[in-house]
Amino acid sequence: KSSGDELSMSDPTGESYTAKLDGKDYAVKGAYDYNSVSLKRIDDRTIEETDKRDGKIVGVAKMTVSPDGKKMTSVYTDKLTGETGTFTSEKQ
Repeated sequence: KSSGDELSMSDPTGESYTAKLDGKDYAVKGAYDYNSVSLKRIDDRTIEETDKRDGKIVGVAKMTVSPDGKKMTSVYTDKLTGETGTFTSEKQ
């Protein structure tokens, strides 16, 4: 969910955060692999999320919404293993 320069995320496992798109670190609740997140806007349709554990970067996700607003493609890079994964979400 987004509102102005702020993004809120929650999932069924209890993981959640609310963060501004200002590149500063914000606390994450309920996540086991990271405890803070920073967000920055890359362009009108793309946000980059940096996940950190105790100040160390553990992963980076680049989330891009399609021009029609119906799909979001996320590319996640695990900075600990070097693995990259891509998934697409569709608005229902």
